[in-house]
Amino acid sequence: MSTKSGEDKALLDESVLKELKLIMEDEFTEVLQVFLEESVGLMSDIHQAFEEKPENAAGRVHALKSCGQNVGAMRLSETAEEIRQLLIDGDMTAAEKSLMNYRTCLRNRTPGLKNV
Repeated sequence: MSTKSGEDKALLDESVLKELKLIMEDEFTEVLQVFLEESVGLMSDIHQAFEEKPENAAGRVHALKSCGQNVGAMRLSETAEEIRQLLIDGDMTAAEKSLMNYRTCLRNRTPGLKNV
């Protein structure tokens, strides 16, 4: 997982947010709400996969990566990709630790995700 560079990078890419707001206008808030809702659902799916069959979590983590990219949450997207690669490599311990860091980042930076 990225340490120094990942910690210094903004959670959301302001230029992507501005572009989305310009393009989406009144629907912008709805797009962010969908991101929050999908993130909660995907985190639940990923947690369940870790409990049952961790190697199946990679696909759900990839979906989480895509959700982040869609709203300019590039740091979260990059972290999700790192988790996915750890899963593919079979390093379940590191993947689970990185997933916990991802969850903490979401909780700390996104008030709507306190229950993730």
